[in-house]
Amino acid sequence: MGNTVRAKLFKIREKKKAKQHSRWIDRQIQSDLTKKKSEIKCLVSGIYGSGKTTLIHHMDLIYNPNLLNEEILECRKRIYMEVFRSLIAIIQEMKKDQCLKLKFLSYSYPDFLNFSVDIITKSAMDRINSDLNYTNSYENIDLLYFAVLDNLLWHANLSNNGCKLPSEISNALKRLWSDVDIKIWYKQHKDRLDSCHHFFLKRLMEILNDNYTPVEQDILHAGNTTKNNLNEVKCQLDTGITIWLIDVYTKLSYTSNANRWLNYFIDAPAIINIVDLSCYDQVDHENGYNPMQESIAYFHSLCRAQWLRESTIFLCLNKKDIFASKITHSSLRGYFPDYTGRDDYNEAAQYILSQFLQMNTNEHMYNIYPLFTSAIDPESVRLLAILLLAIILLAIDAINGSKHHASQTIKSTKQDHAIEFMIDEVINTAMKTQKIPGVALGVFRRGEIIFSKVYGYSNLEHEVPVKLETMFQSGSVGKQFTSMAIMMLVEHEKLQLDDKIQKYFHDAPIEWANITIRNLLTHTSGMVSYSPDLNFQQAYTEDDVYNIIKSTTLIYQPGQQFSYSNFGYIMLGFLIQRVTNQSYANFIHEHIFRPLGMKTARIINETSIIPNRASGYVFIDDHIINQPWVSPIFNTMADGSFYFNIYDMVKWDEALYSDVLLKRQASFDEMWSPVKLNGNITYEYGFGWSLLEAINGMRIIEHGGSWQGFRTMIVRVPEDERTVFLFTNMNRPTVDVRKIAHDVLHIYNAQLAVKPTFDYQSQ
Repeated sequence: MGNTVRAKLFKIREKKKAKQHSRWIDRQIQSDLTKKKSEIKCLVSGIYGSGKTTLIHHMDLIYNPNLLNEEILECRKRIYMEVFRSLIAIIQEMKKDQCLKLKFLSYSYPDFLNFSVDIITKSAMDRINSDLNYTNSYENIDLLYFAVLDNLLWHANLSNNGCKLPSEISNALKRLWSDVDIKIWYKQHKDRLDSCHHFFLKRLMEILNDNYTPVEQDILHAGNTTKNNLNEVKCQLDTGITIWLIDVYTKLSYTSNANRWLNYFIDAPAIINIVDLSCYDQVDHENGYNPMQESIAYFHSLCRAQWLRESTIFLCLNKKDIFASKITHSSLRGYFPDYTGRDDYNEAAQYILSQFLQMNTNEHMYNIYPLFTSAIDPESVRLLAILLLAIILLAIDAINGSKHHASQTIKSTKQDHAIEFMIDEVINTAMKTQKIPGVALGVFRRGEIIFSKVYGYSNLEHEVPVKLETMFQSGSVGKQFTSMAIMMLVEHEKLQLDDKIQKYFHDAPIEWANITIRNLLTHTSGMVSYSPDLNFQQAYTEDDVYNIIKSTTLIYQPGQQFSYSNFGYIMLGFLIQRVTNQSYANFIHEHIFRPLGMKTARIINETSIIPNRASGYVFIDDHIINQPWVSPIFNTMADGSFYFNIYDMVKWDEALYSDVLLKRQASFDEMWSPVKLNGNITYEYGFGWSLLEAINGMRIIEHGGSWQGFRTMIVRVPEDERTVFLFTNMNRPTVDVRKIAHDVLHIYNAQLAVKPTFDYQSQ
């Protein structure tokens, strides 16, 4: 009986243990699945010298901003050495010019040496003693300084004082930089130094201060070195996701043996392949080796790899700033004979990109994102980080069983979520860093909203959230409505583009004799933007404004050059009134807003009750304040004086694809063609639109605006049928609405990157 009971109890206990063990196994399996979903591997590759180590270091700073104390000490050492190398670069160049006469030697260099006597090695001291001759040449001055500083930084025990330079050294370096001959040489020949040297010379005095602490840009410019074949950086995100950035050491000797790294590439959802864009002319004439050709061959091997079919490759053409400065004097044609374009950043960069993209002969390799980057530029790396996070989200979806290809049309909910995540990162980062109270964003596809979202507050005092119905001021985005009105009058034969404006303004000054309507539309009239005597806080009438414009001298002859002119567009508004016998506001409302159904669009009016009106803000003395009062007359002018919301602007976008306003395609073509200046020179501006070209050859038509506490931006890509419209209620120089809008556009199509040309916001 007892044995039977004990046997039953034993079976119960064993069954209980088995269940517990089974549950433990289930938990382990679930834990492994969770870990797989939350830990994502991203590889960073590229041949030696591409800048990948600097880029991965910058990504590390973005995701892990709090450096450990010992890391900061190590950064100081590198930064001090870079300051030193920047000075030595000048000395070496001066030696080539045989103009090395350093006055600082007589009083600073001996102190510098005496301090080092007990520290540097005997061999270094022997060299110093044998080479030092104050009365003769200083051929080895750079070697002497290298010997001294190298020993001080790397062999002396400087950790006791926080790895800060002793005053004897910092004072000697300051005196060197203050030397008159060096200052003169640097002013005349600074183009012979690279951008990193310029950075540290500019920062020299601050870096050599006793209380110096490295900042992000110092650390990035100082660079880092990959000590091992693989350098892993762990990036822990707020979402609980961990990204492992693995720096694959792909020197030339390893590129031919990709199988060596195969186990690292398998299951990697993203690969960042870094290319030094500026290395196109670095040819070894002995063996014909060109690192750009090697980079292209390496990219080809990535595209052919079967195990990378499901991976996304970010093709980062790095060091774009160096490439831009180099291409004007070192032609691409000398190294790529089939290149027939100009020595121009856009053309040359597009050609190099095409050389890489044509290497993708793998029909299954769809997901390649090309980007032009600078590893030390926070904006470039931030955009890469945002795109990378979106790919990570898609990778997690793939782990959960959803299939995707990054280049397919974005339709699925999960892909839409990834797009929204990226856009949120762009907008939230901009709002935080640029102190923007509120944002309304719309992305349109041929007159339909494909994405819209609002952020922040339209009114800070009452904490009123931004809505899609919120009304923002247009600023100079309104100029395109003025140009549209002019083109409508041209189609109705009320005027002609090459009419002299004296035909309509009989009291115009004599110097206006050659100004045409086309000149006013294209900012080539010679009129200033605003007169320096204009006081926006003074009450004016329309006649007052007209007389001020008449009395302001032209700054160049009409058609001679491009110079942004708000006065020119104000004159177009007066012209519309004289031709139609309607006020500018009434004409726009009757002939544009009403036919398009832009029910809430209107001219600015400070006294009327306007539902959902946003408040405009400026930033003064580190404080956000309400936009100061502006004379009401300036809110009725044709240079940009409207209230719009997102729903208004999507109807405007639709009209630009239709014949509702303009009946002839030739009228649109005229409006979006570059202006021809005297001498048959073209400038990339049309009628109220700036004209650009993307790296894939598509046209980009855009304009920005800033007025009364607001900044706006519209960016259109007609061939892609996509438009980005951005409203903000903060007007300050650092609010870069153009950059924000292009970042959003870039998320949808990475090949729509352009080189910045004209800055409307500064006007």
